[in-house]
Amino acid sequence: RPYHARLRRQAEKFGGTVEKFIGDAVMAVFGAPVAHEDDPERAVRAGLRILEAIADLNQEDAELSLAVRVGIESGEAVVALDARPERGEGLVAGDVVNTASRLQGAAPVGGVLVGPGTHSATRQVFDYRTMPPVVLKGKAEPVAVYQALAPRARFGTELTRSLTIGVVS
Repeated sequence: RPYHARLRRQAEKFGGTVEKFIGDAVMAVFGAPVAHEDDPERAVRAGLRILEAIADLNQEDAELSLAVRVGIESGEAVVALDARPERGEGLVAGDVVNTASRLQGAAPVGGVLVGPGTHSATRQVFDYRTMPPVVLKGKAEPVAVYQALAPRARFGTELTRSLTIGVVS
């Protein structure tokens, strides 16, 4: 419970909506049901803060040894504005959801891996390490990926209008 509570708190702190918990994974949506001009930035900030929150949780209880990886991608999705995630109803669907999930699986432990959509929207705000392209199920070509390292600008500086999905496990 403390794990899920911390992940929810960090996603919501940055304007995200937790759509669902799948075992130890958490899927958060930035840009629906409420859109902000800087949703990709908010998602990356939440992802980086989640890494810190898990480190804090591990420090409080050394027996936990929790490790997480975060995948984030931005793009178009089908959004069900009347969905109630708290009841397990899906809020979003589409390729961007699948891509974020697969990026999470490819992310290094303790890292935030973003796809080209999120990178394009936030490259002026964060320092990134370019990683080797990854082969993702459902994609014809390897996907360019970037590991978010740290923010280099203040919150709220980038403008964009796309849906951003974050998956943490």
